[in-house]
Amino acid sequence: MPVATQMPSTSQTSGRACESIIVDFGGVLFTWSANTMTPVRPKLLRRIFSSSIWFEYEKGHISEQECIQLVAAEFSIFEVDFTRALKSARRSVRLNTSVFDLLRDLKKHTGVRIIGMANMSSTEWDLLRRKMEPEVWALFDHIYTSADVAQRKPSIGFFKHILDSARLVPARTALIDNRVENLVSAASAGIRACFSFTTVDGLSRSLNAVTRNALADAEGWLRRHAQEMWSVTDSGVKLEENYAQLLIFDVTRDASLANIGTPSKLANFWRGRTINTTVTFPHDLNTTSIACTALGVFPQQMKDDIVDEILSIKTSEGLAPTYFDSTRPRIDPVVNINVLTFLYANGRGHELPEALDWVQSVLQTRAYEHGTLYFATGDAFLYFLSRLLSISPSVRQRLGKLFVERVQERCGTEGDALSLGMRVIAAASVGVRATLDYQRLLLAQEEDGSWPVGWMYKYGSTGMRIGNKGLTTAVAVAAIRKFRAM
Repeated sequence: MPVATQMPSTSQTSGRACESIIVDFGGVLFTWSANTMTPVRPKLLRRIFSSSIWFEYEKGHISEQECIQLVAAEFSIFEVDFTRALKSARRSVRLNTSVFDLLRDLKKHTGVRIIGMANMSSTEWDLLRRKMEPEVWALFDHIYTSADVAQRKPSIGFFKHILDSARLVPARTALIDNRVENLVSAASAGIRACFSFTTVDGLSRSLNAVTRNALADAEGWLRRHAQEMWSVTDSGVKLEENYAQLLIFDVTRDASLANIGTPSKLANFWRGRTINTTVTFPHDLNTTSIACTALGVFPQQMKDDIVDEILSIKTSEGLAPTYFDSTRPRIDPVVNINVLTFLYANGRGHELPEALDWVQSVLQTRAYEHGTLYFATGDAFLYFLSRLLSISPSVRQRLGKLFVERVQERCGTEGDALSLGMRVIAAASVGVRATLDYQRLLLAQEEDGSWPVGWMYKYGSTGMRIGNKGLTTAVAVAAIRKFRAM
């Protein structure tokens, strides 16, 4: 068995993705009505509130009386009618109690800082402050209005002022607004997690994803299920196999988590009884290569003997077959990547040049995009290729630039939780921040701390997919760590 190491404790990680939340008042925490029952109809009132005159009032550049006079002249209405409409709109302001309760509970359980912001004149802010109960304002660590800042959203300067004044770390700050132009400006000011408010349920899921301690929750789940994380088929059939266990150890380096059976020499995919295949199943190059690369228990002479055996059965095209069995002539580019990783780790990668040529061709032509014979997604190809590039400087020099291009192409595309995790890791290995995929990965975490089963490989003949919840969770943990380390 490999030497037992432990996953880093949560105190050694960056913990929560976000420590502060900036929340908009209008349209998120507070609502109002434009139906004032005055000659100033709702459509006109909304136009006024979107005019340059009103914006100057919100920034504190003109007084309320000056604003009323200018609006009356600009929009050809009576001052008295606009004054009545303004008073009616102010009376209509209501607290969105669902959002308030969500933020209050979140602060209570996580200690996250809550920052309020509003495009609001000093008069409007004073009226709102006196209208709401003190417990509403007790929620906030800071409140910033456009009148105080002398700028208004979506000015980038408005958001930068908040960040600087409240001493917020942009990369660890979330923002909630209901207008896209504000979200764009906030993101360009460096705020990483910008959420568009539509529903309270959606907001709850988004905030939970960035304020929970994702790593601590996931590590707790992994430890609770240690050595019992077996794979399943897409039809729900449980199966015991070695490959996922080896990958769990490879990504966590924690021997207490994976149920690893060290092979005497060659390794077999199956651990227990086979499912939907022959009872007797041959050893394979893929599992053997991962075992030899990850475990570190094989003496050098044995590894050289295995390499010799692999080279003796390569195909007529110089590729690595899948099985140590000539009656099952199958080839897969991911299998060849893992064989090459094993060979390069032992200084013998140059002895299988045709395999590297093929891998380069698959990468060049994007032939991996919809998966391979045995692997369900293109992300698996890039993930395992990132392992090879990390092992061999010469391969990295040869394929690195192209690999970066292919990873960047992949970022933001569809994928299950396992695909997202592998993609974030592959991207991080070459300095690419897969931000959208990282955020989607956080959102996919389940209440118990795990991630749902992702499909790693499939039967070559039937296409039946095989996944492992433990492997998906372990990969997600590694992905989060690598992304945050950047």
